[in-house]
Amino acid sequence: PGTGNHCRGNQCCPGIAESGNLTFPCPIADPAYSECATNEIPAVLVQAARSAGKKDGQGTCPGSENACAGDQCCAGIPQTGGQTFPCPTADPEYGLCAVNYAECPGTGNHCRGNQCCPGIPASGNLSFPCPIADPTYSECATN
Repeated sequence: PGTGNHCRGNQCCPGIAESGNLTFPCPIADPAYSECATNEIPAVLVQAARSAGKKDGQGTCPGSENACAGDQCCAGIPQTGGQTFPCPTADPEYGLCAVNYAECPGTGNHCRGNQCCPGIPASGNLSFPCPIADPTYSECATN
């Protein structure tokens, strides 16, 4: 975020002015990941992520098709080990659900909300939506 570079899971993003030009964790890194120059995600990116969901904050829980809005937990699905997870439009820092991420099928990478998983042979090596993305999310190479 803020650089145009894509990141996946436990990686550091290049420093930007808002991070004091220090590397910082990818927004979908495990909360305990601490290999970057700073562990703080710049506030400007947190705010951008908050507004990246649907403009009205409404979402749909994958797996159940139940409506959700912002900081709420969705019912668990197999990709979250049956544990509750954040609504796709929840604040990136919302952490009151049993898990904060899902596992990208075939890769073991973690993802959260409206993000793309890396391509795997079953997807023709094209990126595809995170299992806990809003069902209408269509920014990946394949859906």
